[in-house]
Amino acid sequence: MDLIKLLKVLIALGGRQVSKRKIVDVLWSDSNGGEQMAALKITLHRMRQLLGVKNVILQTAKCLTLNPRVCQEEPWSFAYRDRLEKLYRLLNAEGV
Repeated sequence: MDLIKLLKVLIALGGRQVSKRKIVDVLWSDSNGGEQMAALKITLHRMRQLLGVKNVILQTAKCLTLNPRVCQEEPWSFAYRDRLEKLYRLLNAEGV
């Protein structure tokens, strides 16, 4: 699963107004533009489902931002820490 990879890339690139193009080029460099954007859309949907928070990552047409109302200043200090830990457990169980 690319969920943790997406979070890592988003945080590594600053967490605010990060270009979707940069993110997909890092995560899915072996795919074409349409496939990259489809993979990003699916990954965002899965993350929101697993965390139970629709607006954990805000998006515009070109950028993604960690929602400061959901995420505290420290990017890994989510208000929904228990859900994030559940996500980690699920991903680790799948060998990600």
